[in-house]
Amino acid sequence: MLIRKSISFHQAGTVGKVEEKLHFGIYRRQGVILYSALVLSFKISKLAMKCSLITIGTEITKGFILDLNSNFLSRQLRMTGIDVRFVISVGDNKSEVINALRFAFENSDFVITTGGLGPTVDDVTRECVSEFFGVEFVLSEHILHKIEEKFTKYSMTKMPKTNIKQAYVPRGGIVMENTVGSAPGYIIEKNGKILASLPGVPQEMKAMFNNFLRDYILRNVLKENRKEVFVKIFGIPESKVDEMISEYGEFDYNTIADYGVVDIIFHFDSKEFEEGKEKVLRLLNDKFREAVFFISEELEDIPSIVRKEFVRLGKTLSTAESMTGGYLSQMLTSVPGATEYFLGGVITYSDSTKISLLGVSEETISKYFATSLETTFEMAKNSLRVFGSNVSIAITGIAGPSTDSSKKEVGTAYVVAMSENGKYLGKELKLFGNRDKIRSSASIKAIELVMKLLRAE
Repeated sequence: MLIRKSISFHQAGTVGKVEEKLHFGIYRRQGVILYSALVLSFKISKLAMKCSLITIGTEITKGFILDLNSNFLSRQLRMTGIDVRFVISVGDNKSEVINALRFAFENSDFVITTGGLGPTVDDVTRECVSEFFGVEFVLSEHILHKIEEKFTKYSMTKMPKTNIKQAYVPRGGIVMENTVGSAPGYIIEKNGKILASLPGVPQEMKAMFNNFLRDYILRNVLKENRKEVFVKIFGIPESKVDEMISEYGEFDYNTIADYGVVDIIFHFDSKEFEEGKEKVLRLLNDKFREAVFFISEELEDIPSIVRKEFVRLGKTLSTAESMTGGYLSQMLTSVPGATEYFLGGVITYSDSTKISLLGVSEETISKYFATSLETTFEMAKNSLRVFGSNVSIAITGIAGPSTDSSKKEVGTAYVVAMSENGKYLGKELKLFGNRDKIRSSASIKAIELVMKLLRAE
């Protein structure tokens, strides 16, 4: 199955070319739309389409695991212009899955399922979809070979016969290759309705959505009569962002807040897009000039954008973490290509490791405590020396539930971003929530601080 397409476009003063190749879900795109060094990006959006999500698995309905898939998909679809109307969780029961499909398609044009694509007897999604749509599933020798290769390479064993089931795909459908696991996904288009089935394992589902389904939606599902401007803002509460936009003028927009980051999605009719884009630029210059913004060509996550900023500037980064225990480093290295700028990090959780590994002065810790701006400053300074990086970030704090020897309030944190030229920014934070939220919020604040430092140089 091979589809080739070449599209030329002229958008917002930029000419580009898109080349696509689809071979069992191997989907690559070349072409760049760039706009201004301000912190905004734009893309073709589309009229909102009704969508339903069905998460399949008895482990969900019994409460053994959390349904992380619908949360991820709902957020991503909202930002691409898809209106999610229903989220349904159903067990591994054939009649119940078919009833869920019937309800979803009676109320939606586009349905995404996750789960039930495994090799075991209780993985019934293929059988249910086949019966509901009247579509035959046929063995794909290509997919079967891919699955066999993965077993040989990673499990060092022969593929069990039960996995052959995963190589069956809908006749006439579009197959999405699984780059993380074994079960492929697929898309079926019939009678004006669209079904996309993704694996239930969150890592596999996210990879398949990001690598294929998102582009498919933007290019095939929605109608090109709307455009959107995306702005990502750090350090301003969502309610304040909403207030500032409302004070400025009339906009059709949505906001999504997550641990100190607010995404604003401005919607415009295609004919009014150029005028609307200029209006957003005036809003940003007038109301948000002091805030930290990010530019992205697509709906990129924070680690990807940070990587691009450091690579663009030709700078390297190192981290020194205490309270966050490597959370920041894990976040930064969660995307491919992090090695282009991230040299490494050190977790100095105890006072002794701060002294022995980073060379923090015993006197500093004794006088100011480990949880202090002074200790964090030394951690950042010595991280530059240890790793030889251009920029460093250091974090200390108290994640709770109890305090430390400093007796400071739980949620107190200190962040320092420092450059090799001696310039630095330091901040005391008062964070709230459980341990995970405090650690993640501190990491996001650290990223905000280091971006401010980069832009100040």
